[in-house]
Amino acid sequence: MSFYPKILIVVLLAAFLIRVWGVGYGLPQEFISDEFLMVAGSLKMLEAKTLRPYFGDIFYHQPLSAYISLGGIGAYLGWEMLVGKFTSFKAMADYYSVDHATNARELLIVTRFLAVLFGTATIYLIYLVGRDLFSVRVGFISAFFAAFDLLLIETNHTGRVWSFLVFFIALALWASVWVLRRGNFRDYVFSAVASSLALATLLPGVLSFFSSFMPNFSLYGRKIWTAFSILFFAVLASVYLNPRGLGVIFLRFGEHSSIGASRVGWFDKLTDPFVTLFNFMPVYFLLFFAALFILYKIDFKKFLLFASFPAAYYLFIGPLFSYGNVERALTPFIPYIIIGAAFAADKFFGRILSKFLFSASILVLALYSIFFSVLFDIKISRPDTRVEATEWMKNIPESEKQNYYSRYVWGNESPDQFDAAEKNFKSKELVARFSPIQDPTKLKSNFFNNIQNPARVLWNVSRFGPIVEIYKVQLK
Repeated sequence: MSFYPKILIVVLLAAFLIRVWGVGYGLPQEFISDEFLMVAGSLKMLEAKTLRPYFGDIFYHQPLSAYISLGGIGAYLGWEMLVGKFTSFKAMADYYSVDHATNARELLIVTRFLAVLFGTATIYLIYLVGRDLFSVRVGFISAFFAAFDLLLIETNHTGRVWSFLVFFIALALWASVWVLRRGNFRDYVFSAVASSLALATLLPGVLSFFSSFMPNFSLYGRKIWTAFSILFFAVLASVYLNPRGLGVIFLRFGEHSSIGASRVGWFDKLTDPFVTLFNFMPVYFLLFFAALFILYKIDFKKFLLFASFPAAYYLFIGPLFSYGNVERALTPFIPYIIIGAAFAADKFFGRILSKFLFSASILVLALYSIFFSVLFDIKISRPDTRVEATEWMKNIPESEKQNYYSRYVWGNESPDQFDAAEKNFKSKELVARFSPIQDPTKLKSNFFNNIQNPARVLWNVSRFGPIVEIYKVQLK
């Protein structure tokens, strides 16, 4: 085996290890929003013996993520049957029934491990894009940057749809490279299929086809209309298989919806994606814009390939959808930002004759991400404050537990947040407190579910979770 494949294997192994470290965070508790719906959707499909994940409020994404989760969970359940954990399929079905959420949550480790695998595979796709579009060296730099990117690592620690979506976005980007380089009929079909897989994961994935369409803009010919036809039928199939996935998007624009886009001001809609991405990857983010400027000057088609999807997705997720402050919703930008940053870094430092100095320069550019990614893994491997509180309560006799009351403080509560729950208390005495942070005034949001300033959070918290206060109470 030559030198370069060995280096790539080392990078992929490092990417896998830093993603799998701490992947059991909080289990079997459900601390991460949207995670359990992947498990619930898969179990419901097995229970109903259907391949259509249309289960109302249980599952509200497009169908492909349900099939991926079903494959992983099905393999895991098959292994449990082989090793004799269950004596019959009925016993297994009863144990993991969606109604028995405590048992079903044990399967969250499966969807998280799938996220780790897809996240690691995404690194390889990012390498291929950098290599095939620019050079082998840009491919290696891209893979190295992506392996230790904080936003990707955080996302790959959760069993949510976003790890799958980013993989298919990267696949569609690789397909668009071949549309640009060669542009034959098979390349267009490959690109349309890759974008169809992205939209079958989440509907905005259809925008990934812009990277193939815009550099060779044309509405004439069999190739483009075949691609459009594939995308059209993919949209129809996704909507048919789970109409709820489309409905939840329209819900976002409802004036009276609790998640309504109208609740976000226009300045925040426009700026939130930039602020959040800069907070997560300041070096790569700035290098990406430098890459766009360079490409605009030297190769306009490559500029269009790199700018078209990010521009379209920005308009959707920011001004239109108002999700620019939700870090996981920004992950589809990452393959573009990482590869663009690697290209710019190669342009700026590529003339350094010393291989050691060049490698050191690339390492310096990645230090921010490496440092906070390792810090993230250290913090996430520690018990969540809610786990600590649960363990503490195990020491209280069962007959006395009714005299204890717990409340979670995230730092964004209203003054009367707990009034309804506490109005019948004659007295309450604080008997235990578990906090992720020494200074409660710095606790401003739900760490991990939605980190907006990761450097501040990771530097200040000792572990994830809210402040948990346990009171001994007397009722009126």
